[in-house]
Amino acid sequence: MNVFCVDLGTSSLKAALVSSTGECLFFVRIKYTECLYPSKRYLSWITGFFPRILPPWEIAFRKALCILEHNPGNNGAPDGVIISGNGPSFVCLGKNRIKKVLFWNKKIPDKYKKKCGKSLFLPFILYLKSRYPVTFSKIDTILGIPEYLVYTLTGCKATILPESRYTGAYWTKEVLDKLKLKKELFPEFVSPGTKAGTFQANFNNKHYMLPVYYGAPDFISAMLGTGSIIPGKVFDRAGTSEGINLVIPCPPEKTEGLRLLPSVVPGLWNLSYLIPDSGSKFAKLFKTRKYKNITPEDVIKTVLTKRNHGYNEAEKITREILAELKKGITLLEKASEIKIKEMIVTGGQGENPFWNQLKADFLNINIIEPTITEGELLGDAVLFFVSAGLYSNAEQGILNLFKIKKIYIPGKPEI
Repeated sequence: MNVFCVDLGTSSLKAALVSSTGECLFFVRIKYTECLYPSKRYLSWITGFFPRILPPWEIAFRKALCILEHNPGNNGAPDGVIISGNGPSFVCLGKNRIKKVLFWNKKIPDKYKKKCGKSLFLPFILYLKSRYPVTFSKIDTILGIPEYLVYTLTGCKATILPESRYTGAYWTKEVLDKLKLKKELFPEFVSPGTKAGTFQANFNNKHYMLPVYYGAPDFISAMLGTGSIIPGKVFDRAGTSEGINLVIPCPPEKTEGLRLLPSVVPGLWNLSYLIPDSGSKFAKLFKTRKYKNITPEDVIKTVLTKRNHGYNEAEKITREILAELKKGITLLEKASEIKIKEMIVTGGQGENPFWNQLKADFLNINIIEPTITEGELLGDAVLFFVSAGLYSNAEQGILNLFKIKKIYIPGKPEI
């Protein structure tokens, strides 16, 4: 049994065909910048028709599906598709057409956050209502980005709620009433792993009706995909932004500088330290002329070997990120009273052995690289196989799917 796992990131789509034993049979990453201005001919090839301009993540999904179909190691049609993604990000629909899109990293005034209490989502909606009143009046449905893609495939409208304790971080009827927001704008909650419907896909010149499942917010999928569901487990999720996440048994007394959210496991909690721009800092720098022909790996090797190659600005950013990580570990240990001895890495940065070794040396902890470093995709696979009845619960799914590729030990480089 195989599942096509899709995660909609901030800057790119990642997709993998994952087997029920945790093997990655196919992987592709598609940047949204490759999907912004497609020609009509290209859209016609991807979709078979040209009824509307598609958002880049929808084009990226269809492109990934085509690449999977024409992959030399084609394993036939997957047994299902499951979709996760970034948030809080929104697609606002009016008469089934996109009226507005808001991403989680949009800077909005603090006054909207103060009005919404614990909700991470509603400040963006209030901002939209205030900033674009005419557009807002034409909106009839607000969907998360992964939920929107599920909707385009199946026609089903819903909102993924990771666990019941997350309701306040999303919205409640009382808060919506207080803010004078129509409840009808917000589809009903569903649990991660819920089947939404089916859509038609072609593999080996045959038509298949593939079942489509709701994944989870990418953070929750990464939590599952790194096996971080018992107290003391730590994972470092690094992409455009970065977050160190520690599973704890109960909320600490003080969480200053940290974010506390429920775990995907009832009764447990997740304490995290966020670095909003660790990946984007590097991305911007390596677009400049000076670093055009230099890779992040080159810079990290320089820091690791303590040799001076003149990458001063890049080395400075590297050391700033390491200092932030150290600060995060210190704050997490102090708040939780848990000594952190090892950390699982997930995300694109986790595939860089030099960066992993540098983190191990600087933080003085073991860094664990899984065989599938994109934790969101493995977490999606866990949700799918549990929903399909192959495994009885997430714990059993993780035991069968999560595997370690390498452990980086402080002061013992093997690269």
